[in-house]
Amino acid sequence: MDNKIQDYISLGLKNSKLIKLLISTIKTHEIMEKTYTTRLKTYISDEKFVNEKSYKSYMNYLEKNFFSILLLSIFKNLKISKDKITEYGIILHSLRGMVTCADNIIDKESKGSIFLTSISSHVLSNTMLSIIQQNIINNSIDELTIDSYKKNRMVQGYTKALYSVALGENLRELGEIIEEPKEIIENIHKKIGGELLQLAFVIPSINEENEILNQAKDGIFQIGIALQLLDDICDFKEDLDENKKNYLLSKISHKNNLNVLKIKEVSNDENFMLSEIYLDSYRESINEAVETALYGFELLGNSGYPINRNQGELILKFMFNIRGLSKAWEFYKNK
Repeated sequence: MDNKIQDYISLGLKNSKLIKLLISTIKTHEIMEKTYTTRLKTYISDEKFVNEKSYKSYMNYLEKNFFSILLLSIFKNLKISKDKITEYGIILHSLRGMVTCADNIIDKESKGSIFLTSISSHVLSNTMLSIIQQNIINNSIDELTIDSYKKNRMVQGYTKALYSVALGENLRELGEIIEEPKEIIENIHKKIGGELLQLAFVIPSINEENEILNQAKDGIFQIGIALQLLDDICDFKEDLDENKKNYLLSKISHKNNLNVLKIKEVSNDENFMLSEIYLDSYRESINEAVETALYGFELLGNSGYPINRNQGELILKFMFNIRGLSKAWEFYKNK
């Protein structure tokens, strides 16, 4: 049997319509990446940037690109043409690239797959790359429509969406007191989680004017919130050290009536993550992340996407594993 198919069967989705849809979308995703790189080269010669995307196996490709593939498969399921799906993928790729560049500047990191080799300044390199990404988005808009009114709506749409994500990120600075968990969700996670994943739908929603697409978008919004909850579980100690608001931190604070300084103090104990103070909130956060994601998959299924709750759980197990949270998944299954 083809090793590629065998890798997917390991997800437990053998012979399902979902697995066939995902497999058929991978080729589209590969075409999208090649087209994106070609357009990048129209702005800067290939010896001036490095593309660090390389994959050890087909499963590794899936791990690195799973949500991009999932999002493009939603468009494919709605019978949108391959050419338009390719442009929507390039737009998503570029929007996420712009967000990554901003994160790199804020956090002094070097995340992403494309790096400009001729600019040594970290800030300048990320700023320039973000400008190039924006131009690539506008190129794709030109490919999608000649209607100037629709083009303006698309540019306004993705600009407003990015601005909203930025507002959520701007609220992450941590003080001595942290808001309640529901406020973290409402003011931060809906923006940097739900709306971030929904970026994929901003331009397609304007171009397609398809009500089913809007239903799928609602499901993706919930899945995006769930992913941010998972990130908060993974990044609890890192966020605490870097003074960033975190959902699990908020849970611990409000369930135990502890301020942030006290949590920082007790978290230095090597046994803190084995304590009930931590584990009680940890279990609750995992459960909430899973249930939020499953609700998102339910909404996605209601839009006609071929997924049910059991398949949603298998995908979540995969998500937990690639984030290094296999033990957290066991907590959820054994609750």
